[in-house]
Order: sequence, then C-alpha cells, then structure tokens
Amino acid sequence: MAPDRNETRHGSLEAGKEASFVVLDPDPLKCDPRHIEDIRVLDTWSRGRCVYRPGTKDSEGDAGDEPGP
Repeated sequence: MAPDRNETRHGSLEAGKEASFVVLDPDPLKCDPRHIEDIRVLDTWSRGRCVYRPGTKDSEGDAGDEPGP
C-alpha cells in the first residue's frame, strides 16, 4: 500500500518526522483511575518543538527545545 500524504512526516517518533505529543505524570495507563484528575502535563510538543512547559516564561509560545524533566 502506498503511503498517504502525511505518513512520511507523521505517525511515529523518528528522526525527520514532526512530533506532537504530551508528557504526563503519572502515566495515565498505570495510575489509579480515581486519580486521573491529578495527572499533570509536564510538556506539550507540537511539530517537534516544545510549546508548553509549566513554569516557563511564555507557556503558549516556544518553551525551548530541551526535553522535559
């Protein structure tokens, strides 16, 4: 099957692809369901750039390209 128009840029975390994901603490798949509301967002990445990190000066803009804690 031929790749669709986005498959070469999206769909997995690989060098050269655009990455959009969030870093959560604790892992929502492993925490007690009664504590889902307590999950914290540590980083939000869009198109390979960190766009949100709590406590940064400009949390809606570029929060830097360094990985989260």
